[in-house]
Amino acid sequence: MTDHSSASAIRFASAYALLRMAADLGDHWIQSDHQAVTKGQHDENEGQSSWTGRIACTAHVATYTATQAAVLYAGSRVLGLRLKPSRVAAALALSAATHWWADRRIHLKADPGELHLMQARLSAAGPELREVYRLAV
Repeated sequence: MTDHSSASAIRFASAYALLRMAADLGDHWIQSDHQAVTKGQHDENEGQSSWTGRIACTAHVATYTATQAAVLYAGSRVLGLRLKPSRVAAALALSAATHWWADRRIHLKADPGELHLMQARLSAAGPELREVYRLAV
């Protein structure tokens, strides 16, 4: 492995560890009870998401993402990771969007088996995604 690829691997592993720690903080310590209970709420009569659920989920994802940003910033300063702000912003935006989608439980609500189909699609996608999925589970 070259020095450049070693540095990239170290930055990736460090950033991943920091983000995982921040995710646990954001989901288990920062999130309010109200957000946890309400974020997946739907209006059953109309078949559409309720504003109460949307607002709670958006508030949770905002604090979750802010927690990730703060931990990643502090950790990268301490560890001297020299992360690129544009890449950090893109990663946090992707994390926020997918977290909001998952916490709203809109797409998995009708068919809980869909999660297994998503896992199968990821597993079939290639060795890189299989490794990411393995680490995430």
